[in-house]
Amino acid sequence: MMIETWKITAFDGLELVRSKDLQQDAPRHFHEGYAIGISLKGLQTIILQRQTCIIPPGSIIFLNPREVHAHKAFEHIAWSHRMLYISPEYISWLQKSSQIRVKGNLCFTVPLTVQPVFYKLFNTIHQKCIAQVKHLNLVKEFEYCMAVLFNHYSSGKPLHKAFTLEERIKEIQDYIEYHHQDNLNLERLSQKFHLSKYHLIRSFKECKGVTPNEYLNILRIEKAKNYILQGNSLVSSALEAGFYDQSHFSHYFTRYTSFTPGQFQRGCIELQLG
Repeated sequence: MMIETWKITAFDGLELVRSKDLQQDAPRHFHEGYAIGISLKGLQTIILQRQTCIIPPGSIIFLNPREVHAHKAFEHIAWSHRMLYISPEYISWLQKSSQIRVKGNLCFTVPLTVQPVFYKLFNTIHQKCIAQVKHLNLVKEFEYCMAVLFNHYSSGKPLHKAFTLEERIKEIQDYIEYHHQDNLNLERLSQKFHLSKYHLIRSFKECKGVTPNEYLNILRIEKAKNYILQGNSLVSSALEAGFYDQSHFSHYFTRYTSFTPGQFQRGCIELQLG
C-alpha cells in the first residue's frame, strides 16, 4: 500500500494525491475544497448523503467542498487512484475569467462519471504537475482541464432547495469554522443557537451526515493537514488547528486519514511550478 501527497504553490495551493493498492476503509470525513480524482484500478465504494456508489476503474470522481463521505474497501481488491484538491477561490477566479461558464456557487451534480477523453485529460495533467513540467502551456492546460470538468459536471444552482433547518445548520457550521481553535462543546453551541443538545445533534447529523463534534474534529484535521503541507511542525500544526493534546491529535488524525501525522508529514512534497 502506498499513498503520496504533493503541495503545489501554484493554483492557490493545489494538493495532489496518488495512491497504490489501498485496502482499507475511511470513516466519514470531508475536504475543504473541491475534490476531483480518477480510479486507476480495483474497486471501492464511496458513501455519500445523496447516494452510495461503487467506483470502477476508469471513472472520474467529483466531491463538493465540505461534502461528508466515507470509503468502503472491497475484500481482497486493492484500489489505486489519483486525486486533486483545489480551493473554491481558485475555481471562482476561473469563473471570473470566463473559462468556467457556469455562474453562481458551483456544485458538482454527479459523484462520478465514465468519460474516457476527460479521464485521459485529467490523468495527463495530474502526472505533469507531479513531474514539475515547467513550460508555459502547463498552466493553460490545467485551467482548461478544470474548465472542461466544471462546465460539464457542475451547476450554479443548489442540488436541493434550502429549508429553514438547513439555513440554521449552515449558521452553526460557519460558527464552528470561525471558532475551530476554541474549546467548543455541545453546551456552548446549544446555548448560542437556542437548541437542545438532542435537537442540535439530530438536526446537524440529518443535514451534514456527522455530529457537530465529528464535524469539528474533521475540520481541525483538514486544517492541520494544510499546516503540515505548508512545512510547519506537527506540534505547531496541531495547536494552530485547535488540538491542545498531542495524543488526541494523533488519534483523530489516524482515524480520519488512516495515517499517523508523522507518516503524512514524511509523504508530503512541496512543488513549485514555473
